[in-house]
Amino acid sequence: CQDKQKVKDLLQSLQIPVPAGLVASDPGQTAGWTRFPAIVKAAHEHSSLGLTPEAVVSTPAELAARVEWVITQFRQPALVEEFIDGREFHVALVGNTRITMLPPVEMDFSAFKDYRDRLCTYDAKFTPESEHFNKIGTILPAPLSTAERDQMETLCKAAYRGVGCRDYARIDIRMRDGIFYVLDVNANADLCAESSVACAAEEAGWSYGQMGNRLVRLAARRHAFLSSAA
Repeated sequence: CQDKQKVKDLLQSLQIPVPAGLVASDPGQTAGWTRFPAIVKAAHEHSSLGLTPEAVVSTPAELAARVEWVITQFRQPALVEEFIDGREFHVALVGNTRITMLPPVEMDFSAFKDYRDRLCTYDAKFTPESEHFNKIGTILPAPLSTAERDQMETLCKAAYRGVGCRDYARIDIRMRDGIFYVLDVNANADLCAESSVACAAEEAGWSYGQMGNRLVRLAARRHAFLSSAA
């Protein structure tokens, strides 16, 4: 999952919807891009590193400039994607042979009128004094119809299995015009007590300790010595 384009290619091969995109190691490679607004990310980073409202671009000139910034700042290619301006969900899954989807968490961007602000930036995760940290809310469980939830579960489980996740993961998706798009597969997502994974587990009726115990037991089954005890 460190290589975002490889994950996208794999998901596409499984007919899982992902945003249209390309990888650019030079700003000139974006010359034919026409899908705006677009978002520009570092191709091999996680935790929203480098994601700010300026990462969302609306013109070819803005796109080329942001690609150049990413290449210079992170010394790696830039991933350009169509920006899906829709509802965003963080979906935690637990298990191996049998996979359980925990209650989906919806990110609430209603405080922001500019679409460039409607994303989980680096500041939203790590800068308590920032506007994004304080104004992005969460809705748990996310309000979904039965059909939407079933569609989400099928999609997320397919992505989980397809990428080869083990024990647990968090799938980040957005919905636009009734279609769910996978944005990212987090095979080692944050497990702190305030994380969306822990909050979803609590909503499902698991204490923080029970969640940790389940994950340790799942992993222990692969250990030659511990498997019999797990």
